[in-house]
Amino acid sequence: MPLYDAEPAVASLGPVSAPTGGCDPDRWANLWTHRARLVALARQRVDSREDAEDLAHDALLRAVTSQVELEGLSLGAWLTTVTKNLCVDHLRRRGRARRAVELLSGGRTTPGPEEDVIERAEAAWICEHVSALPIRQRAALELRARGMSVYSIAATLGVSYKAAEALLAHARAGVRLRISQSRQEISG
Repeated sequence: MPLYDAEPAVASLGPVSAPTGGCDPDRWANLWTHRARLVALARQRVDSREDAEDLAHDALLRAVTSQVELEGLSLGAWLTTVTKNLCVDHLRRRGRARRAVELLSGGRTTPGPEEDVIERAEAAWICEHVSALPIRQRAALELRARGMSVYSIAATLGVSYKAAEALLAHARAGVRLRISQSRQEISG
């Protein structure tokens, strides 16, 4: 019974012929014995089996081209490290691509009209709670929502930096309290 979950068709092949470029066939056969373990390792970290196989094969090819002279346990550890690093790089690239799509789409992925209605209702609900705040707390919170720094808020309201921080803290706590009370009333 195989130690790792390898596809029967691939597992029964044994080592494939060494890649062209002067790789020693014995070295390739030694590297190939790590393939199933590397695929299983990559599979734990990425979503698809195909990506896992590609990453494991990239690690094997790096071992061929790197001229690293490792044997036995050292070779396995080196291949494990390379495979893990390749997985991290793969996930970073995928994350960057996902963030780029979000940025290009304005951070939204084709919302339906019901999502717009829900967002407007939530905004109105929160604005209702903000409008119940004392005027200076509400002013500080609105200025902060517009992107002003605490220093700018302090200057605009004619208070010290610490007083502006306190206004913001009290405003946030007040809104949280009102929202919490409102949720309790809704849930009964």
